[in-house]
Amino acid sequence: MDNLIYFPSDRIKSPYSEIKRFIDFVKQLSELNEDIRFEDHYWKGEVNFVKTGISSKDRAPENILHHSILEFAKAYVKYQRIHRKLKTQDTILAIRVIEQISLVKYGEVDLTKLLIADFDLAAETADENYKASSAYHVGRHLKILLNFLRQLKIVALPEWK
Repeated sequence: MDNLIYFPSDRIKSPYSEIKRFIDFVKQLSELNEDIRFEDHYWKGEVNFVKTGISSKDRAPENILHHSILEFAKAYVKYQRIHRKLKTQDTILAIRVIEQISLVKYGEVDLTKLLIADFDLAAETADENYKASSAYHVGRHLKILLNFLRQLKIVALPEWK
């Protein structure tokens, strides 16, 4: 049987403290491979934490995910890779479109303020920015992301399809 890594969500003080607690929890887990350090923006053999539409070879600082989502993105990608064996490349696509629409709409990414309409817009953005097969995966991972945020009580939103 696999060793399961599960982030328990018990006494929640605030959605912000829950996000911080989650990030701190994931930082303590072993890295995905020996070439990866949590603080790096480029995880060799796994994923690069860059904005939508940026080549993985473009390492300019302005192309890194916005600081308001970067730490959560790293923790979430790592956790989903370890816990659910999800591909990091698919998981990051959902984060990227959430970042893109949040920056346009709110000027930053505040996960606690996301609405169902934001997930709709993120899915539409994926349709515009990716091929059909990739857009499908983004939609699937947006649903996984929303369910995760709901499970941790970071957002109180209904089911999204």
